[in-house]
Amino acid sequence: MQEHEQDIEHGHYRSQTSLDVGPDVKIQPNQGTTAVNARTGDVLEIQMPFGLAWESPITTSQGVLQLQSPSGYAWKPSNACIWRFVAKGTGTTALTFLGRAICQKVTTCVPSVTLASFTIKVS
Repeated sequence: MQEHEQDIEHGHYRSQTSLDVGPDVKIQPNQGTTAVNARTGDVLEIQMPFGLAWESPITTSQGVLQLQSPSGYAWKPSNACIWRFVAKGTGTTALTFLGRAICQKVTTCVPSVTLASFTIKVS
């Protein structure tokens, strides 16, 4: 098996080895209204749904979370784009994801933007 495979539909790469171990904490957009608790050393996985072009998150992290590579890859079993972080320090940080409408050039599309924000508390 190749170490990295490309998801042709979304143009992202994913690492087979990074998916072998499940995350300690899974976060989905509907959890944005509640703070997510984690412990130092936890692997956090953010799953942003297919249908929008998600950009890498804006963060207030000052050493609390460390983004893992690859990031923003398409994962068909979850129908989501995946970002993984390791909780490296203690404190509270915010992650904000920006999703844009995926418009085909041959059709009319109303540009839209979706924001998804999460508060992560690491102890």
